[in-house]
Amino acid sequence: MNSRKVQTVIIILLLLALLGVGYWGFNNNQQKGQLQQQNTSLNTQVGELESFRDDLQRNVDSLQQAFAQLAQENESLQGSVDDARKQIAQKEAALRKISKQSAAESKNLKAQIEELLAVKLQLESSIYALQSENDSLKSLTGQLTADLATAKSENEALNTLNSTIQDEMKKPRQAHHGQL
Repeated sequence: MNSRKVQTVIIILLLLALLGVGYWGFNNNQQKGQLQQQNTSLNTQVGELESFRDDLQRNVDSLQQAFAQLAQENESLQGSVDDARKQIAQKEAALRKISKQSAAESKNLKAQIEELLAVKLQLESSIYALQSENDSLKSLTGQLTADLATAKSENEALNTLNSTIQDEMKKPRQAHHGQL
């Protein structure tokens, strides 16, 4: 009987050990599942941030191209856009710096997005300023063209009046010569 009790105790201890190992394995499996869910969630967030950054990069590139076109128009109207070119060079340097930065960490992605938004706002501000300046120059050009047309019209009227006066002055001389 003694060996039977020992066997029963050993079986009970083995069952308890097996239950403990099963519980431990179940717990580890649940923790692993939770960690995998957290990892998947973080990977999704990083992917979304990278996608947002890429969309923002394309948007800034489009704004940069629009800015370059307006700068050319301004140059033809005004003759010089050195300040605008310096701004473009600064923005391009900032964009190159942003492009070289690693996108591995979420904090880094957020910093890049904030910097791109600042560059976008600066470019938009520069574009609006150039558009306003271009509109003013166009308006001034139109006004000068109108003033030139008015001056030409007045000049023609004065030439006509001068011819008429000279013709009138010749008539009395001819009449006076005819009487002599």
